[in-house]
Amino acid sequence: MSILRLSDFGYRRFGPLPAAGGGFPASRAATGAGNTGDYEVAGDWVRRRDRRRGGQSLESLRIVDVLDAGTDLNSDRLSYIDSYFRGAEFANTLLPELTTSDDVLNELPEVAENPEEPRCRGMYRLAQALNLAGRHRILKLFRDRIAPCFFRLYPQGRIAVIRYDDKFETTSAQLRVLYTLAQVPFPDMATAAPKINTLQNWHLNSLTVLGPLLIDLLLYQFYPFVGGFRAGPPGLDFVFLFEPAESYTPAIFPRSWLAIASTTAGFGKEQFDCYEAITNFGGPTWKDASHQRFRHDRGYTAEERLSLLRWYLGRVNRLLSELTDVANFTQDREIEAPIDPVFAFEHQLTVDRLARKTLLSMSLEEPGTAKFMAFEVAELYDGLSSMFGNHTGASDFFKRLFHSVEGPALLRDRLAQLPAPFGTELPALADRLYKTIEDTVIESVWLKSKLTPGGVLVRNKNLSSEVVVPRADFVADLMRVYRNGHHGYFTAGDKQGNRPSRYLFLTDGNLPAELSALPPLWWLAYVADPTMLGWKHLPVGEYD
Repeated sequence: MSILRLSDFGYRRFGPLPAAGGGFPASRAATGAGNTGDYEVAGDWVRRRDRRRGGQSLESLRIVDVLDAGTDLNSDRLSYIDSYFRGAEFANTLLPELTTSDDVLNELPEVAENPEEPRCRGMYRLAQALNLAGRHRILKLFRDRIAPCFFRLYPQGRIAVIRYDDKFETTSAQLRVLYTLAQVPFPDMATAAPKINTLQNWHLNSLTVLGPLLIDLLLYQFYPFVGGFRAGPPGLDFVFLFEPAESYTPAIFPRSWLAIASTTAGFGKEQFDCYEAITNFGGPTWKDASHQRFRHDRGYTAEERLSLLRWYLGRVNRLLSELTDVANFTQDREIEAPIDPVFAFEHQLTVDRLARKTLLSMSLEEPGTAKFMAFEVAELYDGLSSMFGNHTGASDFFKRLFHSVEGPALLRDRLAQLPAPFGTELPALADRLYKTIEDTVIESVWLKSKLTPGGVLVRNKNLSSEVVVPRADFVADLMRVYRNGHHGYFTAGDKQGNRPSRYLFLTDGNLPAELSALPPLWWLAYVADPTMLGWKHLPVGEYD
């Protein structure tokens, strides 16, 4: 008969912090986790309460209402606004409340409806009204001015109201404290400062910062379409879902003085027929040239996007909950080994950076930089995959993300988890994108004698002979070489003999616009299933 261990019930144990000694005892760390966080404690061992059978993850972002043009906006229906100001930590800080006059508040929605005002600026005016109304005027202003204004602009639109749970602030702060305790003995830290300020100004890790980021990642998912606009006081978001979706059109060049310089500095664009673009202004080639990105052919309906938002928030809530559970991270990933708060906190920082770089890749107006941002995003995924032992060879996961066979295989089943119609359309889109990327890259091989039915002839590392590299492998290898070249790597400094010049000299450097569409799909796949990086977090609701 085997003896069950605490680890078999989802518990993980603290070691002394710092491990070198003279610091915080393991039992005290565990007790502190139980007192300030949602943990069950057994000696040095802890587990989140939601691990117990029947438990549920923390719901950090929750849709409390969905409004349409026919909704009766009485005070009872909008009671969550007063509830937010009465009870939410975000609404009751010691920070001064910034407001403005009634005249300005009433004028802002009028400006939003001005047909001569760009719609993005008009929506920003509604955001200003929500942010400046203050606790005593926001309900009436939203009911009487803001919501009617929006529904006049978008009669078939929706407004999803999202409330933030401030428990995330506690769990995230606890992670930061444990990270600091793992670095310095507690007596030294206690006398150095009145509070722990580790990376506070550089990386706040607050839901007031993460929530808007995560929502925008969904609203801007289907370039050039913009699915909505998010606004509201910290911790209470009004997500205005457009119907139809707005469509972004690049401004006529130059949009500003800086656009001239950034265009001069840009590179890595996909080739196009310049003469055709100029002579057929507004035509397909002109659009390709001006966008330099993959363009979705539709922005989906507000109802479809609302369904996707519900699914997305469910997955994001699980991700946020797991990111802040220090028990998910043990030394060398051994379940009997001590908890590793350093890895836990730095993992959270990396996922945050991953989200930010993904949104940057979706929104930068300089297309060359946005395209190369895909390499930086892939680099972060590769780093996380490596830390979880998900791949062994250097840059294997980076290459897999661009591999025209393994890439769509990685995404297909995960994207299929999305609600209809996304669960069928996005996996098919991934297949098409990777096929187009492969075709464009192979076409960029200018030395046609190196093309064979089996792939591309590439010199081996010592340049003594050539080998046939299959098309999909060539694409993945070339993307890694492009990334290295972009980061200033030199063949002369290549001590491992990988010789990036073996690949670079073969191609004309034409990079497909479809690269820009990969980071958004990677993000949806990751949110659907973070185990794609090898991260096996503890299950919820399965332990006795």
